[in-house]
Amino acid sequence: MKIGFVFLVSIIPFTTKVLAENRSCVTNETNCWSCGTNCVARLNNEGEFKVERANTDIATGTMNGYLWAYSGWQNQKSKIKSITIEGSAEKQADGTYTNVTGITNIGSAAFRDCINLTSVVIPESVATIGESVFDRSYKLKSLIIPDSVTTISTTYNGTFASVPLETVYCSNKQKTLCENALTSSSLDASSILKLYHKNAKGLYIVDGKFYQSLADAEAKNEYQFPKKRIYTIEEAERVSKKTGNTFKLRYK
Repeated sequence: MKIGFVFLVSIIPFTTKVLAENRSCVTNETNCWSCGTNCVARLNNEGEFKVERANTDIATGTMNGYLWAYSGWQNQKSKIKSITIEGSAEKQADGTYTNVTGITNIGSAAFRDCINLTSVVIPESVATIGESVFDRSYKLKSLIIPDSVTTISTTYNGTFASVPLETVYCSNKQKTLCENALTSSSLDASSILKLYHKNAKGLYIVDGKFYQSLADAEAKNEYQFPKKRIYTIEEAERVSKKTGNTFKLRYK
């Protein structure tokens, strides 16, 4: 007599959770500063200044304002050449942003007197830019304002006092917001402001030209559309229906 065994195996589903990362400054770490609620800033030897969340388990962070107080990096500002702010968000059809992750504001006067600053990356998590943020950043020539920004301070000579901006990119809906921000800093908005909008295919349109990103627009790297297919008469006869002396091409 044969004896059989039946083994019952149950499969328990599980989910993988991304472990939180603690980016807070560690003891004796140089050029690292707490800069607000769940916010930390670091400056490396190449002059790259990064602002990010201190704890990635918390969705967002906010920067302190420094209009009436010194920032921790006050004595390092001349070393700052580029600024990158952590963040992302998903834009909905109605123009609102959801799933916001990262830093949501740029604190007042945070980067005032960064005399060697040449580039700034502002993510779509940012909604507010405080007063005097980039005052006296004498080498900052261009800036992209993401569509998520709804407030740019115009008090205390605005945000861009003594900044030699040549180009500022803003979305069509931000036209008045950006014009007011520039004129409050005594800048000529009519010559500086470049308006953009994003089409259904995700391409940015600036001055009638198409770009895959606003960074491409800054670099004047236009999007290259695929070239249209040119059919020979023999190919046209095979794939199309002849109408008079022309062929009506049918596409799948």
